[in-house]
Amino acid sequence: MRLRGTQDDATRSLASATYNGKTLALIHTGAALAVSFALTLCNLLLSNGIANTGGLSGIGTRTMLQATQSVLSIASTVALPFWQIGFLYAGICYARNEDVHPGTLLEGFRRFGPVLRLFLLEMAIFVGVGIACLNAAGFLIMLTPFFDTMAQALEPVFSTSVSAETLLNDPAITQAIVQAAIPMYVLFGVLFLLVSIPLSYRLRMAQFAIMDDAPGALAAIAKSLRMMRGNCLSLFRADLRFWWFYGLKILVAIVAYGDILLGLAGVTLPVSQEVLYFGFYGLYIVLELGLSWRFAAHVQTTYGHCYDKLKANMPKPKMLIEN
Repeated sequence: MRLRGTQDDATRSLASATYNGKTLALIHTGAALAVSFALTLCNLLLSNGIANTGGLSGIGTRTMLQATQSVLSIASTVALPFWQIGFLYAGICYARNEDVHPGTLLEGFRRFGPVLRLFLLEMAIFVGVGIACLNAAGFLIMLTPFFDTMAQALEPVFSTSVSAETLLNDPAITQAIVQAAIPMYVLFGVLFLLVSIPLSYRLRMAQFAIMDDAPGALAAIAKSLRMMRGNCLSLFRADLRFWWFYGLKILVAIVAYGDILLGLAGVTLPVSQEVLYFGFYGLYIVLELGLSWRFAAHVQTTYGHCYDKLKANMPKPKMLIEN
């Protein structure tokens, strides 16, 4: 089916919304960036604290600070997807002219169990695909001349006359193994892309479904598979209409690494490394907030309309058709 007109539908939906979409997008991105900035500062302070607790006398404090770093990093990594899916849910609500408010962004946390199971199931699917592609790449490499080069590079690993310590400390052996394995990893990358990109489109509507009416993770995936049957190319075309948005997102993300890029280019500024880092990081925050405020709500609401159109034309399960 065609998904044309969804951008115009999104414009009309946002124009009639009871809560301004740009404001909601600003709250969503601002909160995520504020947490990220706070964690960056905490990591800097904790790293300085760890550096100042050398020796055996400070091992307890050092361990506690390192554990705090790990806990904060894990907590932010776990929480962010639930915050992001709340904005996805807001896009569905905007598309349906339903009530939207800042509390809508917390909907992912309110549905923590089903959303978590969906995230874990999607991760397991792609990990399984990765393992299968790696095994396939290894098998195919065995049928090519590259396998002889790999076998020669790996010969010291299986030699009983070479100790494990020698292998670990010999950069020549390690480099030879890495270079010999490059063709296999290139083949793995090609296979993984060929399989995972179409699969990701087939599963694309699962997160929408879990936030709409799917009772669980398996039901959301099954609904997405039915919904996207024959429609992957249409959704791909819808993505292409936002090429400029995703391109700007990439450019803004690159700005955050401006200090590293200047170093690679050999450019030196008369400021400390920390000032340079936070300067580019601050610029990244400003640009990301501006981009989100201007376009994010429109993009997400467009995908909300795409979901509703795909849902309306979704083929019924065979069991229901037979009954």
